Amino acid sequence: MLIDFQIYNSAMIHPKTGLTFRIGYGNRKNRVDWAIKADDIVITELAFSICEDIFFHEQHPYAHWGITYLNKISIEKIVVDLNQRISNIKSHSVSPAHLIHPISEEEKIELQFNIAQYIELSIQFISAMIDWINTNHTSDGITIFGV
Repeated sequence: MLIDFQIYNSAMIHPKTGLTFRIGYGNRKNRVDWAIKADDIVITELAFSICEDIFFHEQHPYAHWGITYLNKISIEKIVVDLNQRISNIKSHSVSPAHLIHPISEEEKIELQFNIAQYIELSIQFISAMIDWINTNHTSDGITIFGV
């Protein structure tokens, strides 16, 4: 598969190609230096595109290029919206093909011809994102380090 839906721990080997997002627990004051923490996760830009609109819904249009802090209230809404995205994918009211933003022609063709596999991978990816968010209930929010 051309689109890598793996969620990498910052201590693991990072994706081999393409742009990535790093997401970590903690507030903006503690995270503006871009320092990597052990519990940060790293995901590819293509994988994140399946839910990027949910994370950056109330942010400026270029939020994905910098550091974005989302407080606990925002995160609670994001989890609800991520669960709804899973329901919408399962019910086929939305397709990963309309959410993922492939860059190359090869990625576009891959997505079209393997949409059934990408539906399952998308659901697994979003579920893993929800699990990661819910792992640390004591955090005041998360910080997203963009591409």
